[in-house]
Amino acid sequence: MNKRGVVLIICYMVIMVLSILGAALFMRSVSETSVTNKYFDSAQAFWLAEAGISRALKDFKTGGSFVGVTSPNLGPGGYTITVDSANKIRSRGFIPFVAPYQAERTIELNIRFYNAAIYGAGNIDIAGDAYSITGDVVYAGTGPAPSPGSPDNIVGEVTHDPAINPLDLLNFADLRIISQNQGNLNDPDRPTSYWFNETLGIPNVVYLDGDLTLHGNDSVHGFFVVGGAAIADATLSGTVEVDGCIYTRGDFRVNGGGGGLNINGAVWVGENTDLHGTVDIRYNEVFVTALRNLGINRGYKIIWRETQTPF
Repeated sequence: MNKRGVVLIICYMVIMVLSILGAALFMRSVSETSVTNKYFDSAQAFWLAEAGISRALKDFKTGGSFVGVTSPNLGPGGYTITVDSANKIRSRGFIPFVAPYQAERTIELNIRFYNAAIYGAGNIDIAGDAYSITGDVVYAGTGPAPSPGSPDNIVGEVTHDPAINPLDLLNFADLRIISQNQGNLNDPDRPTSYWFNETLGIPNVVYLDGDLTLHGNDSVHGFFVVGGAAIADATLSGTVEVDGCIYTRGDFRVNGGGGGLNINGAVWVGENTDLHGTVDIRYNEVFVTALRNLGINRGYKIIWRETQTPF
């Protein structure tokens, strides 16, 4: 074989290698472009899902409730929002606006603050079995589940959720003004009813600059904000009747007497909860809904789960 033949063969081999490399680079470029486009669509779908969550939170904060909705065409796509229960909202973002979808992202949002008889950011310690809790119990502490020896005394779901610590903050300045205008500031004995205006669904707000201490045969009414932004405690002893809700960033302690200690409403606790003696706590959805409608939350703690349609 002469030199020209060798050179020709080498040229063919070089052309073949370059062709293979070029095809590989082209395929990789196409693949990367496809992945990039899918990632971009997926990111947009996620942002649309977040937009749905923001819409739901706004409606929930201003109206105390939310009804499922589908967005209008937002350009790249849209979102749908559904409510599975009183404390779970699901927002689904999708690209494009009509099926078949190129990308879908889903965010589930749990808002538990208003849906528990006891919502404690610390431990919940229950002594004995002379108690009754009707409603869900949510706690964040590292201690054992509330009263594992007497589960039948809690009619509701017990959930351990460290994410609820620290306790959700409220609009304390607004609540103090409301309480002052109602004549309830630092006066837990003044309201004679939970309602300041039952027709309008406005509760009495009792704002306390310090601790809440009830004992003997006390019977009190309203929404008790104990200490506001400060760390203050709530202590109830003896035969006490609370027709309303209690919020404290400190400890919550109850020592029930022979006649029992009853709370008809809800309790939100920033630190530890200690229940001793005869205690009866019942969740009152009507009372809690009225508090939601006040728009008292400074912000919602988002405990969410995201799902993604795989590529």
